[in-house]
Amino acid sequence: MNIFAPMIRRPAGTSLLAAGLALAGLIAYAMLGVAAFPSIELPGMTVVASLPGADAQTMASTVVAPLERHLGRLAGLQTMNSTANDGGAQIQLLFDFDHSTDVLARDVQAAINAATPDLPSALPTPPQYFKFSTSQFPILLVTLTSTSMPPDRLYDLTDTLLKPAMAQVPGVAQVQLFGSTPHAVRVDLDTNALVAKGLTANDVANALRAANVTSPQGMLSDGLTQTTVTANDALRTSADFASLLIAVRHGVPVHLSDVAVVDDGQEDRHAAAWFNGARTVGMQITKKPEANAVETVQALRTALPRLRGLLPADVRITPIFDLTQTTRSALHEVETTLLISIAMVALVMLLFLRRLRPTLIA
Repeated sequence: MNIFAPMIRRPAGTSLLAAGLALAGLIAYAMLGVAAFPSIELPGMTVVASLPGADAQTMASTVVAPLERHLGRLAGLQTMNSTANDGGAQIQLLFDFDHSTDVLARDVQAAINAATPDLPSALPTPPQYFKFSTSQFPILLVTLTSTSMPPDRLYDLTDTLLKPAMAQVPGVAQVQLFGSTPHAVRVDLDTNALVAKGLTANDVANALRAANVTSPQGMLSDGLTQTTVTANDALRTSADFASLLIAVRHGVPVHLSDVAVVDDGQEDRHAAAWFNGARTVGMQITKKPEANAVETVQALRTALPRLRGLLPADVRITPIFDLTQTTRSALHEVETTLLISIAMVALVMLLFLRRLRPTLIA
């Protein structure tokens, strides 16, 4: 029995079947998820903690050790690696593959909560955890350079204008900045001047804290109307800090500029990045797990010319890394292979059938 006989006797049905298969293939090709890596959530977590001003040994003994004691009791834990450095610590956890990441997240958070009483009270924020996921690989890195603005000003501009706009692009999960830190007023104390004035570093710190407290000023009322009293007494510039009154010694006022060098800078002077020999601020962009990487990067590149209008004229935006370049090349090769396959099939059928019309029908 010839299995192809029904197809020959019913050409209309065969044509509809072929058209349906072709249509299904086109729909599947259009819905194909494109990414350099498959979307996989590994059964792992990263716990991060920070304590500014602490050295690596202090972080290891006061932060990492209590966390390890509680995290090490979690069920299914295979490996745990810890790293402590100045001001920060990181603990990487890997569990058995039969554990759900959502369940692991709850267990890790419970362990962090249990370790909180053993952690230093000076921690600015509680330890945080992050899931392992292949979607966390950056798909695009963008640098911003300027010939007139300092790095801290460029960072603030990028953080307030570009970062929210880039985060609103469809498919974008997170936009992280690197290469600089926000603007800050730096105070370098002169120990000799402090001793001469009879002051300590704690006296200066207490004066700075007291000068930056925003508190209600009260209300005024004449019996008929009532007005809230407001005062804009926050210190913003280095000149404001320099003129701050620290103490009074023997009837002589002592200002901050008398015992310290006050200047404008950035929060972390060691955070820096360069591009083509110039200081730069970079944006690292990651996509959502279900998003198409090629479409997301294309949408970002399309939005860049419009976003340039938000910045001063001397600021240059340059994409320096595109994870989808290899993916685009692979897609191009697949499309070329498909076209060559179609042409080869047509030529083979023409060679055996020796008739143009049946070949075109096939």
